[in-house]
Amino acid sequence: MIFSWIKFRLRSVNAHGLHSPFLFDLYNKMTDGATYYMFGPLASLRSKMLTDTRKIEVFDAGAGSHLHGKKEKRKVSDIAGSSLKKQKRAEFLFKIVNEFQCKYILELGTSLGITSCYLAAVSHESKVITIEAAPEIAKIARENISLLDLKNIDVVDGKFDDVLDAVLANQDTLDLVFIDGDHRYEAVLKNFNKILPKLNNNSVVILDDIHWSTGMEQAWKEIMKDEKVRVSIDVYDMGILFFRKEMSKEDFSIRF
Repeated sequence: MIFSWIKFRLRSVNAHGLHSPFLFDLYNKMTDGATYYMFGPLASLRSKMLTDTRKIEVFDAGAGSHLHGKKEKRKVSDIAGSSLKKQKRAEFLFKIVNEFQCKYILELGTSLGITSCYLAAVSHESKVITIEAAPEIAKIARENISLLDLKNIDVVDGKFDDVLDAVLANQDTLDLVFIDGDHRYEAVLKNFNKILPKLNNNSVVILDDIHWSTGMEQAWKEIMKDEKVRVSIDVYDMGILFFRKEMSKEDFSIRF
């Protein structure tokens, strides 16, 4: 990951290196320092999870998961420490949803539900479906969602292989998909290919931890080459994909 970070720093640009009006405008909006009224309650809930000493039973659901080992008791705070997005990145996701007015949202990997809440808090008219393999973690996610009174989130229990097809069958389209679960090369490609038919011209797909392993990096490289992907953005810890047919096919590395 250190080597990947060095390579990213050498090739990445900021606003001054962006010649695309679309990306220049997006960069400025994502880095304008704007805050929203829900950021306070969301940050407080995030902090609460980082200090929660409850122990729950978890099991491994795939490489890169927030679950470690076959089956064990872990503190909620430990799970939070290894799985929660940094506050800056969680707010970045909120802003993406807000900027593109994403109404139908799918998250692969609920964890404790904090990111789910950021995705859903933009608008009560949106619908977030999030999938979590560990029942005890899903239970806490539901508690957190309830604390923020977000009624537009559905938590689906089960492994992606078992429930994703059924979830997608009930969706006509998806405006945003956040893939943050099984980080195995084959799983990432399989899940990406499953969601492709549900995307529309304005859809946004975000992959987490694209430099977490050589397998993740390879999966990202292959996804970037997909003919339906028009613009890809590597921000190091995440990869962002756009599918607008009117855009030229380009790949960027940007320091957001």
